Amino acid sequence: MLSSLLLLQQPVEQPPRAGGPGRGIDQLAFLVGGTWVAHPIPTATVTEVCKWAPGNLAIVTKGEQKIGGHVASAYGVFWYDPEEDALRSNSVSSTGDVQSAEEVDRLSHGHTWAFDSYIHGDSGARHLLVTMKQLGPDEFTLTSAPLPEEGGPPGVAVTLAYHREGGV
Repeated sequence: MLSSLLLLQQPVEQPPRAGGPGRGIDQLAFLVGGTWVAHPIPTATVTEVCKWAPGNLAIVTKGEQKIGGHVASAYGVFWYDPEEDALRSNSVSSTGDVQSAEEVDRLSHGHTWAFDSYIHGDSGARHLLVTMKQLGPDEFTLTSAPLPEEGGPPGVAVTLAYHREGGV
């Protein structure tokens, strides 16, 4: 977690380069700049700030969720794995949850990216399909759908609509 904090402090002005045009981390360059905000319910706010890591080989994130008087934070990173030709993500939250995700290429297309995601924490392990869809330069949705255990019922998907506040 401390390495993510250090990375957030370093300004980088280079263009994205990992993976080349149309592939790699540059696919998610739209996330960098400003503050992303979502309101899942009237009494809750989710914010996310994304910045380039040194060398623009990754995007580091700092998120915060406020529900009533409760605040939780998370730090994460997106990067491109050239060996797997896939985007990956890891994050850790102040609640102790650790998430790892790998892009599911057959489900990713255009401005939509799907991630096979696992979250491990005090409440156990969860397996999700997380889909990010860019709707425009300043808006995207993030849908988390629990994947059922073998033979189990499907879970209920939750979608957050994000918009950017502040400039790029």
